[in-house]
Amino acid sequence: MKKLTYVIIGYSLDSVIWARKLALNGEKVIYLKTGKLGYPLDDIRDYISYEDLLKIRSLDVNLEFKKLHNGTYVYIPYDQLKFVNNSNGVVSYPLNKNSFESAEEWEQIQPCITNIKKFRDELSNASNFINIYKNFFPKWLYDCMLKYIAINKWGGFRQSKFTREGIAKEIDLSYLDDTNTGTIYRPKAGFEKLCKHMLKHKNIKIENIEIEELKEFIIRRYKDKEIVLMDNRVDYICNYTYGNFDRVKFNVERVKDPNMEEFIDISEGIVLTPTKDYFCTSNEEGNIIKITSERIESLNYKEQSDISPTSYNKKLYNEYTKMMGLYSGKHLNLENVVVTRVK
Repeated sequence: MKKLTYVIIGYSLDSVIWARKLALNGEKVIYLKTGKLGYPLDDIRDYISYEDLLKIRSLDVNLEFKKLHNGTYVYIPYDQLKFVNNSNGVVSYPLNKNSFESAEEWEQIQPCITNIKKFRDELSNASNFINIYKNFFPKWLYDCMLKYIAINKWGGFRQSKFTREGIAKEIDLSYLDDTNTGTIYRPKAGFEKLCKHMLKHKNIKIENIEIEELKEFIIRRYKDKEIVLMDNRVDYICNYTYGNFDRVKFNVERVKDPNMEEFIDISEGIVLTPTKDYFCTSNEEGNIIKITSERIESLNYKEQSDISPTSYNKKLYNEYTKMMGLYSGKHLNLENVVVTRVK
């Protein structure tokens, strides 16, 4: 049988990992690059988890990574904590047993750890998953973490609009039932160079393509190609037939005063700031940056952007599925908040 040729459209680290994995499995891959590789990870000084590092290592990639223990934190001011915190309100993240050091913190979070299995079972079957989160956490933790992080990061969206997958992505509870230290990693050469390195394979052909050219490409009948769209711009490609998605772009500002209160008790890493007007700060080698997000309403916005994982956007994908069927007999399959397959 003739093998399919996979067409990966995008620029993200996820899209590069997918292309690399297919190539190592002997598949032919055409990588249509639509923007800056790895965006926005280098701009916002982001890190990846240990699980993601293992995934990259399994793809025969041996670049050096910088390692940080407890490198991600949530900053919760004293007046929100309601009790004394030994780390100036900083709680290590993802949440785990080691995140809460004082007796008061442990006493309030212990029921969460004890009931984590029950919580996950209820969450998988519940239609109103926001209430499941709300009843699970202590009020101070819910208000400071779940209630504000997503709103600040995704340009002002209410938590009630997020999908189940979106909330799970923003609030990582995968470590709550063990003693993982929350170690994170960053490629020393940067994410863009990491992506370029991963795309160097005899089975991967890289081509640059303009967004304007993608519409015709996607609606044509490519019977021998599997098309995977990973750049989150289905709305632009399809002429905004069902309205535009909610767009967010990230802005980075270098902080002149290094004595920001959320960095008093840590040296390097990322601090999520749910009660601030910016969604996080990042400190690497003494350079502190403040990261904000901005919601984009304009239909003419063509730069790289992220799509917020809201329930409204998921409904729009369903409408695009119908539209693609009218165009070419193909349909869009939304696998998660960043991947769309064109069948």
